[in-house]
Amino acid sequence: MTIESDVHAAIAPVCPRVFAVLAPVRTTRPYVTVQNIGGDPTYYLNRQPADKRVLRLMVKTWANSKAEALDLIRQVEVALMAATAFTARVETEPLDDVETDGDPWLYSELQEFVVIGPR
Repeated sequence: MTIESDVHAAIAPVCPRVFAVLAPVRTTRPYVTVQNIGGDPTYYLNRQPADKRVLRLMVKTWANSKAEALDLIRQVEVALMAATAFTARVETEPLDDVETDGDPWLYSELQEFVVIGPR
């Protein structure tokens, strides 16, 4: 397993619709997207890669209302912090957004995490 698949597995009990980066068009709401936005490469002094990876993840919940999106990101936060396959650290509080192009509007909450797990 990879850190990415472990993160998806940790989120799935909260929301089974978890996607890397983007969700397919017309995905049933609510859903979650997870995007790797970098991290700190870890190497030993002898320039060999460490046995751990440190990833910075952007997790975004999508729902039909702000309240639903916020409730979901809070549940995701709890799930990631409780996971045993990796160690998570909350980096930001949720940032809300809304897309008004469609009907109904699409509400989202974005939160960043640092996740440390096996290479």
